Amino acid sequence: LDTKSTDRKQTLLHYIANVIKEKYPDVSLFYNEIHYVEKAAAVSLENVLLDVKELQRGMDLTKREYTMHEHNIVLKEFLTANEGKLKKLQDDARISQVRNLPTLLFLPSKLSV
Repeated sequence: LDTKSTDRKQTLLHYIANVIKEKYPDVSLFYNEIHYVEKAAAVSLENVLLDVKELQRGMDLTKREYTMHEHNIVLKEFLTANEGKLKKLQDDARISQVRNLPTLLFLPSKLSV
């Protein structure tokens, strides 16, 4: 059943699409990103958070190694190139945790006694 305007020229779906294009142009191309949803659904946030923690541990070990061998150019270049990337991953992980907090609160396996 198509719900149309009084002049019968536009359906409700067309109206909604036009409003989105006009008022929310950044959202109007969401279909370009929708193919990632299925793959993203297969990834556990808990596993991602654990991976980020492991990366931090590895970075800490690398920093410790560099303090013992400050002349090592490879370690210095690695740290310089990747500390910012790790910080960004950690920030994204924190944001994901906050966004999923309401969901996690209602999962029985996440409740602490």
